[in-house]
Order: sequence, then structure tokens, then C-alpha cells
Amino acid sequence: MQETGQFTQRLLFKSFLVLVFGFILTFVLAAVLIGLIGLVMFPETINLIGEDPEVFDAAVRANPGGVMPPAFCWTSLAVFAVVGFGSGYVVAWLAPFARFGHGVFLAVMLFVTFLQVLVSGGEFSPMWLKIALNGFTPIAALFGAKSCALKMLLIDLDSNEDQPND
Repeated sequence: MQETGQFTQRLLFKSFLVLVFGFILTFVLAAVLIGLIGLVMFPETINLIGEDPEVFDAAVRANPGGVMPPAFCWTSLAVFAVVGFGSGYVVAWLAPFARFGHGVFLAVMLFVTFLQVLVSGGEFSPMWLKIALNGFTPIAALFGAKSCALKMLLIDLDSNEDQPND
């Protein structure tokens, strides 16, 4: 009985680690990709982010709708959608059980995080981008998790067909 409890605890700990990894992966990968794309396509916006906080605040006050140009906003949204899909896929692939369930939990974590960003305000980016990120990123994570779960199911079904029936 003790061995079963330890097995369950290890399984739940692995499940927790997979979710944390997927959550961190989403934001680190998105930040790196947006930063690299921004350096190439939108250097003035990236340079403004790295400026002195007083210069940055003055730029935000001068443009209350957001200091990010619309093309940069659309690029950020696309990157978060792709990264959300990828992190959902990775979480479902690494999950020790309930592959799609882990993807759903990751999507809820992303939704709550972006909801907090939406509610907390901040004038750096326009409101439509915050709303879109709150919708698209969790949905993309769900699609990624579902595609991985279906792929794994098909692999399991194919491997079961190859085995002879007794």
C-alpha cells in the first residue's frame, strides 16, 4: 500500500512539473521570439522598452493608446498563438496521464494570467491586444494539447492493431 502512495505522489509531482514547465516555456519562448523579431522588424519599439523609465513613461503619456505600433501588436499576438499551440502540445506530450486534461489546465493558467494583465491595466499595449491575448493563447494551447492527445491516441491504436489477438 505504501508503494502505491509513493507512486501516486511521484506521478502527481511529475504532473505538476510538466504544467510549470509548459507555463514557463510559453512566456520565455514568446519573450525571446518577440524580442528577436522586434529587433529585426521594430527596432524603435524595442529600443524604447530598454530606455530609462522616465523616457518610457513620457512616451506612454504622449501616446495613451499604446507605444507599440499595430504591426508589432499583431506580430506579438501571432507569436503567442504559435507558442501557445506548441506549449500545449509539449505539455500533453510530457503528461504522465490525462494528456488533454493537462492541456486544459495549462490553458486555464494562461487565461488567468492574461486576465490579470487585462485587469491590472498598464498603458504599454492597447486594450484590444490584451483581450486578444487572453483569448487566443489559451485556445491555441487547447488546440496543441488536443492535437497531441489525438496523435498519441492514434499511435496507441496503431500499436494495438499490430499485436495478435489471443
